[in-house]
Amino acid sequence: MTAPTASYPPPVPPGPCIAPPPEAMANGNGYFRIQVGNKKVYCHRQAYIDAYGPIPDGFTIDHLCRVKWCRNPAHLEAVTLVENIMRSPSPPAVNARKEACPTCGGLYTSDSKGRRRCNPCRFTRRVEVGETKGTGRLADHNRAKTHCKRGHPFNEANTYIARTPGRTPARHCKACGKARAAARNARRVVES
Repeated sequence: MTAPTASYPPPVPPGPCIAPPPEAMANGNGYFRIQVGNKKVYCHRQAYIDAYGPIPDGFTIDHLCRVKWCRNPAHLEAVTLVENIMRSPSPPAVNARKEACPTCGGLYTSDSKGRRRCNPCRFTRRVEVGETKGTGRLADHNRAKTHCKRGHPFNEANTYIARTPGRTPARHCKACGKARAAARNARRVVES
């Protein structure tokens, strides 16, 4: 899932804000409601309907001026809820608009669950903690190993760290790798 691209900040509207009428009642969130017939409606929604006609299905009214009580039709625009949220200065919207990691400058990518991640930072963190294959108890167990299964030490001279993009770094024993290559070469000589 990619982050929606909404214009931020929203376009600057012309003219001053218009206050709600005196009979309007505040709802506690900065919006005002008025009585229209036998129904209570938000002032800004009624101002939009009076100026431009009905609000399209699936759309909400965005205050371009960022003043919740304003009912100036020039300051109101019908947009999708996602675009309205993305135009806001809320922390989730600010973070969704970020394209690069503030730590390393790497581009964000989405994983299979739609979460945005910085792969360079994620890889660096995994290398720093010495993760090998998997996570949890198995990773802790493998990290604690000092020798390979054939008894060769995991030291700087005998350890190769495989760094495959998109996968967890894994330690490999160089001595075992040389032994596998020698056995593979011996089989090739016998077969030919």
